[in-house]
Amino acid sequence: KTTTVKNTTTVGKTTSSISATTTNKTTSTALGATDNGEMVTVSAGSFIMGSTAGTLNARSKELPQHTVYLDSFQIDKFEVTNTRYGVFMAAGGYNNQIYWTTEGWAWKTSNSITTPAYWSSGLYKSALSYPNYPVAGVSWYEAYAFAKWAGKRLPTEAEWEKAARGTDARTYPWGEGIDDSKANFNNSDSTPSGNYPTGASPYGAMDMAGNVWEWCDDWSSDTYYSISPLNNPRGPVAGSYKIIRGGFWGDTSAGYLRCADRDNGNFIPGDRNYSIGFRCAK
Repeated sequence: KTTTVKNTTTVGKTTSSISATTTNKTTSTALGATDNGEMVTVSAGSFIMGSTAGTLNARSKELPQHTVYLDSFQIDKFEVTNTRYGVFMAAGGYNNQIYWTTEGWAWKTSNSITTPAYWSSGLYKSALSYPNYPVAGVSWYEAYAFAKWAGKRLPTEAEWEKAARGTDARTYPWGEGIDDSKANFNNSDSTPSGNYPTGASPYGAMDMAGNVWEWCDDWSSDTYYSISPLNNPRGPVAGSYKIIRGGFWGDTSAGYLRCADRDNGNFIPGDRNYSIGFRCAK
């Protein structure tokens, strides 16, 4: 897939294996944050993750399909918007090392990062002129820092998929079949968060398909499903690339919008792409 990799701003890029020891995967303590992002609750229990070999558009990295148990968690109802991200910026989020991983702080400092990639230009509906649009052009490091500031964290890949598809192994968050009334795809730009209410997931999460790709906490591995724990999987302990999920507004194929899709695009933590945003969990 090439549509999500052009115009990627890469700073401090490395393809070497990176230790995950600094990516704290426990729920962080709120550090003076004021984030009013509404959340939905995903109840504890099992769900079907991945795809079967006969699933239309399935990729080998989605195999084998398997049953996963997750503890109860909450996830943002909406993708993080420019307004919410602006509060983080105004609160000094880029100036306080406590919110950042060690690698993330070094990346931010060495590259003089103080805003999302397109914040100054306003491209791709960036900045406060587009208050309810999803923030985009943020690296995994920036998404992590926002989440920690907010007293939240990034969702695991398994949490993201369960929040999107529920427990009945549906193809899309709303069920089966797709048209442009359910999700923002095959379009020319993003739309305001929550603009497709009929496309909500079984738990009420919006825009889990289309609009912007979303960072997850996990490192990426094409073969992880063959060794994944069946209870609360957290992803590989190390890697080079981070998971993104959900598809984006420019996708021309509905296959990328499937809940199980793992076309991750090989994005390292420092990549900042116009098609990638995020939501938080706790």
